[in-house]
Amino acid sequence: MKKIIIIGGGLTGLSAAYFLEKENISYTLIEKENTTGGLCKTLSVNGYKFDYTGHLLHLRSENIKNILFDELNLKKLLSRHKRMSKILISNRFVDYPFQANINQLPEKIKNECIEGFKRRISNIDVVSFKDWVKKYFGDGMGKYFFYPYNEKLWRMKCDKLSYEWTGRYVPQVSLNDIENPPDQIGYNSYFYYPRNSGIDILPQTIENKLNSINMIKGEKVLSINYQNKTIKTEKETFKYDILINTSPLNKFLDMCSIENDLKALSVFNLNIGFNKTTDDSIHWIYFPEEKFSFYRSGFYSHFNSNMAPAGKDSIYVEISYKGDSIKLKNGILERDEIENNLFIRSILNQLKDAGIANGEIDLVHVNKIKPAYVIYDFYRKNNLDKFLKQLEENEIYSIGRYGSWIYNSMEDNILQAWETVEKIKELHL
Repeated sequence: MKKIIIIGGGLTGLSAAYFLEKENISYTLIEKENTTGGLCKTLSVNGYKFDYTGHLLHLRSENIKNILFDELNLKKLLSRHKRMSKILISNRFVDYPFQANINQLPEKIKNECIEGFKRRISNIDVVSFKDWVKKYFGDGMGKYFFYPYNEKLWRMKCDKLSYEWTGRYVPQVSLNDIENPPDQIGYNSYFYYPRNSGIDILPQTIENKLNSINMIKGEKVLSINYQNKTIKTEKETFKYDILINTSPLNKFLDMCSIENDLKALSVFNLNIGFNKTTDDSIHWIYFPEEKFSFYRSGFYSHFNSNMAPAGKDSIYVEISYKGDSIKLKNGILERDEIENNLFIRSILNQLKDAGIANGEIDLVHVNKIKPAYVIYDFYRKNNLDKFLKQLEENEIYSIGRYGSWIYNSMEDNILQAWETVEKIKELHL
């Protein structure tokens, strides 16, 4: 048997292990933390449960649905929700997605968006995300939502941002859709979320199906010699024939001594518990306007009331950042830290101005996520395929949101793990 090693015990790595075991193929999984799950985790803090911001399960593939529902027996543990998300703009909540609901905007903005849509530039040479918006939505929608929101999220100008990430995540519309908005549009029209727990039930369920002797936890990979097919960790050196990597590609390439300039954003995730005051029907809200420092917030307790104590609400707030520009440490903030930190006070005041989190605050918790979003700049566009091809030529399959350096969903990670195992079977076993 060929020696297969998986780096990373997040959702993608665990899924790869699951599919290998289904085929009776041996492997070793190496996870640097003492627990698996990666960013698909749930924190329990003083009676509240916080995911690593919104982790919602969007299922399109019947194959993946069958695996989760039937093989893993998750169907009875998940609830299906119809998306209720809003955009706060001009002091009013507009239904998401923006492009299908501009009739809810103030008259002046609505007319500007419709006129811009009619005059969109269909023959433009699309290079950047800004070009893409001009072609499919026009400058009116760009001005009021697409440009400010995405510049806040990606921390770069839209003419420097590539458009490849859009795909199903930014649904296109017709004039008829604008005049007669469809009931639901977009990939996340419906989603699944656990009935009684956080999203960590998903990786935990997969791990419970695995043979624990194949896992090494709490051991960090330091370097990889892909010519000699060896992995050096903090404790020993492993030989492999086939390697499945799910760790961040930029760091993995560094460990392979492959020079790269792939970049990612971090997310400052502020979790807040407070007395219930908000409408339970809203799942999450987008904030394109400059007066709000965060780009999105969502309600854990609206996905599942068990995520907060009785009579309480819990929300997450997301602010993207580069490097180490936010210095706050992870964990609960004490009362004096909340009152004396202008950054935190500003966020809390902005939430109140938005009409959410108005109840008496019970708890404020910091969780910085790094990396969070792959940056779709032109360097990535011009070099990613080259890196992945070089690795695959050396029997290394780099997969998942961070391993293949893409913007994708949890379902995509599971599906890619399955497809990779099938490919390994076909080519190598």
